[in-house]
Amino acid sequence: MPKTLRMALMVRMALMVLFVLAFCRMGWAQEKIVIEGTGDSQKLLRCLAEAFQKENPGRSVEIPESIGSSGGLKALIDGRCALARTARPLKDTEKEAGVRDKIFATTPVVFVASGNVRGVQNLTSEQVVAVFSGALSSWAPLGGGDRPLFVASREKGDSSRRVIEAHLPAFRDISSMAGEALYTTPSLMVIFQEHEDVLGYAPLSMVYDVGLVVLALDGVFPSPENVVRGTYEMVVPLAVAWKGELNGPKREFVDFLSSPAAAAIMRSCGAVAAGGNGSS
Repeated sequence: MPKTLRMALMVRMALMVLFVLAFCRMGWAQEKIVIEGTGDSQKLLRCLAEAFQKENPGRSVEIPESIGSSGGLKALIDGRCALARTARPLKDTEKEAGVRDKIFATTPVVFVASGNVRGVQNLTSEQVVAVFSGALSSWAPLGGGDRPLFVASREKGDSSRRVIEAHLPAFRDISSMAGEALYTTPSLMVIFQEHEDVLGYAPLSMVYDVGLVVLALDGVFPSPENVVRGTYEMVVPLAVAWKGELNGPKREFVDFLSSPAAAAIMRSCGAVAAGGNGSS
């Protein structure tokens, strides 16, 4: 083969490779990263997604309304989203389906009261059990005035509820929870927005700046700093999960979650960066 013809073929092949790479990059740039799943990290991931998009023009990250950790993982396995957001460890069946995950943050599970509540700053473990068992139904014993106390709880198996049950065995032993059981964290937030004199619990990353009263437990305030110190132990892990190869924009976003910029956002939103811990 003449040298000039060989060189022309090499140039043509190189151009084809560049074209394919450019096409892939174009497809990646137009790909929307949809992250379905838990409400526990919904608000936090929306803040992180906004920062990621500013740093990466052309990227698009969508955080839909909560369908729960299990719902998000099912959507991931079925191919209906690029990533899933979870607040619990993966089940064996999910791992067997090819799902992998990475914890990107932890956030304290906090007891929280409606914004109208005054005079209450702390709950003891005994008071928590009394309130959620229905033995205590007024704010007066807690220092909040002689008004009825309304309880908002979560369903059995909820991530925040599991954390509290592990920390307070007497809470786990309550046979019948007082008040209304809510099935997503966002629906719990609606209760707080629409009603007064409510006491409930939620991840701090969902309630940190909405005008509610975040309460200390046994004298320890649930701040990110106290989580880092280990003095506040009720925390829930926040993770992202994927199936198959983690590449393109998905890899970029997951890597961003381990960046110093993301860590600063997490701290301002009531969470603590995991420092890259997780099964990746």
